[in-house]
Amino acid sequence: MVVGLGNPGKKYAQTRHNLGFMVLDELAIRNNLQFKTGRGAFLESRMSTGSLLIKPMTYMNHSGQAVQDVCRRYTVDLDQMLIVHDDLDVDFGRIKIRPAGSAGGHNGLKSIFNSMGSQEIPRLKIGINTPDRRTMDAEIYVLKPFYAHEKTQLNELVSKAADAVELFLKTDLNTVMNMYNRNDRSDNDDSINDISGEKKL
Repeated sequence: MVVGLGNPGKKYAQTRHNLGFMVLDELAIRNNLQFKTGRGAFLESRMSTGSLLIKPMTYMNHSGQAVQDVCRRYTVDLDQMLIVHDDLDVDFGRIKIRPAGSAGGHNGLKSIFNSMGSQEIPRLKIGINTPDRRTMDAEIYVLKPFYAHEKTQLNELVSKAADAVELFLKTDLNTVMNMYNRNDRSDNDDSINDISGEKKL
């Protein structure tokens, strides 16, 4: 199961906080799929492999409610779930895959971890950190649309993240990590303190 995090509605569709939705939309386009209303607070689409694509419709801070709803309907082990989300500690244009770890200030992840009672859930982090981020409050920044000069790179970023999800569905998390994390700087972004002092959303 792949859970893409975001906020429902046209107001938020092109904002940084909706990168999880954008990646799932890209996967749906590639596989000629449409999202339909699930039996709960989420939209779902099933791939030909049987894998589920899930978009919570609860708004970011209550994403855990939607994930709980899905898990009541389907039996999914936590290590077979992948959460796709934006991340303020990763530079724009980069992605990182992690098998577990803290929410790092991301309220969507916090909600899911609280609802599921575990942080041992794989996640794909999509970087949104830019110099502009330090000129405004994090809560404002994540809800801003991408700038025009970022949009060409945004398409490439969403495509790269979708490629990583497809690899996860075909293979395993270690394979994906080896493929996409190998060129990353050696850091521990799961526990990085926000040096700007801004709180994350």
